[in-house]
Amino acid sequence: MDAPNTINRGIELSNGKYISIINSDDIYHHDRLAVLVDTAESKDARFIATDLVFIDESSKVIEDPLFKYNYWYNRLKSIYKETGSIKSVIFSNNIVVTSSNMFFHSNAKEEIGLFNKYRYTHDYDFILRALAVYRNRFLFLADKTLLYYRIHDKNTIRQALFAHGMKRSIFL
Repeated sequence: MDAPNTINRGIELSNGKYISIINSDDIYHHDRLAVLVDTAESKDARFIATDLVFIDESSKVIEDPLFKYNYWYNRLKSIYKETGSIKSVIFSNNIVVTSSNMFFHSNAKEEIGLFNKYRYTHDYDFILRALAVYRNRFLFLADKTLLYYRIHDKNTIRQALFAHGMKRSIFL
């Protein structure tokens, strides 16, 4: 089963107040869910994403600021910090990065719908629809690093770019 179908199946089976997605190769900070639930409750948020760090295959944080993903992501965070607008940065690029960074109210099933069956952009499509529906109730917690996103050769985005003939040195 592909990612959008798997995520949709999980959403359809869910029965709690909130939905949080985690991909098998990513890691949540031990406080992630508590912080997100507290933020959702105290700020009436409907969709929340947090800051993240990239880790390698052995779970080591990739700290090099010139590492292509760090460079790309730090640029997006700079746009967010300069503008204070999640809309501006999301229209620039996907600062949420991954479905593992999505935490949303279970009403999203009805208000946004499920993930569209796009192989490489199902997460970005969902984020754009969430932003359109939730507007000021869509939050990015830039000061909370609560997700470790694993980088490896099997990342979907890497596969997509390599499949289209792009070289490793220029894929982001």
